[in-house]
Amino acid sequence: MCQTMERLHQAPLSQNARTSFPAIADLLKTLDKEWNIPHEYLVKARFLKNRLLTHSRPHVLLHGDLHHDNILLQDKKWIVIDPQGVIGPPMSEIWAFIIDPIADTEYVATYFNDSLSTVREWYFVRLILASCWNLEDRLSPERFLELAKKIFPFV
Repeated sequence: MCQTMERLHQAPLSQNARTSFPAIADLLKTLDKEWNIPHEYLVKARFLKNRLLTHSRPHVLLHGDLHHDNILLQDKKWIVIDPQGVIGPPMSEIWAFIIDPIADTEYVATYFNDSLSTVREWYFVRLILASCWNLEDRLSPERFLELAKKIFPFV
């Protein structure tokens, strides 16, 4: 997943792409509403969101929905399908393929030579955003909240 993500993020970010795709900051505005999730998670996610957006690496064109079902092996090469297209920092994309919050975030931070705290903070923020989106769609946020509970002490 890391190799695939790295390859994807090398795509040039044209001015047309900047105006054609939503920015991660716009998607994260969902966190500013009130949601029926643990209050401390929402407060922490808002705080981290604001800090991460201020101090993130340069933004790139992200897949936007890079999870395990959207990456396929074809002729011994990994390809991605079903891109949404979002403009944002690369680490904001890793959340969907993390299975073990502690070990996988350590691996990602090492692979990309990025700060472990940044990787974990983006992971947490995106889990809370996914929880909100599930509530918006009248789905259970429990899967995401269980993962958020595991990483919360580390953010």
